[in-house]
Amino acid sequence: MVKREKAVCKFSQITHIYSHPHVFSQCSRWIKRHCPDAQLVPVSSSAKAAQLLSDLCTKTSLSTPDSKREHDDTEKVLMLGSKNCEQFYGSLQVVEEGVQDMINNITRFFVLSKTFPELPTGRDKTLVIFGLKNHSGSLSNVLNIFQENNINLTMIESFPGDGFSSYSFILELEEHVNSPNVKRSLEQTKEVTTFQNVIGSFPSASRVFVREQT
Repeated sequence: MVKREKAVCKFSQITHIYSHPHVFSQCSRWIKRHCPDAQLVPVSSSAKAAQLLSDLCTKTSLSTPDSKREHDDTEKVLMLGSKNCEQFYGSLQVVEEGVQDMINNITRFFVLSKTFPELPTGRDKTLVIFGLKNHSGSLSNVLNIFQENNINLTMIESFPGDGFSSYSFILELEEHVNSPNVKRSLEQTKEVTTFQNVIGSFPSASRVFVREQT
């Protein structure tokens, strides 16, 4: 939680909070408890929010695609993001830490490439996108195939198609696309999906914790 350097107002007096929409959802409890009347202003990233607040502090016009307002009282504006923002913008200061709803909350980033490693590393994951008709049991047919082949699924998201008569799904599973179990599973799921494409396989990154220097 970052605001203008030397700002002294109470959290309950905050009028605007800038950040990425996902950050708002990850800190919703703190916001409702401490800044219930603040307007949440979504921007493209938390880094952008820090830049906007810094610009505001130096009397630069603050604007977003959804808001063209200028705020004169910069003491009543916050941004939600990494405390490292304070190092990059001298006009900002951290006023509260640990405002996320879940203490072990993390954000994943993907490095995109035109190709992916063909050989398994032993710690791989695979992303697959497929389509289904919107009728009873269509998704369970796919999930049962992965279960029968002893494939662990770690994420699934759905997106409606035209007129909600069909749905597309992005599914993340453990193991490389070239492993025998995954190959067999994907051959079987072709029979029960309207389309199927492998986005890619990638080694899972280990969670990295950076210890602060003292």
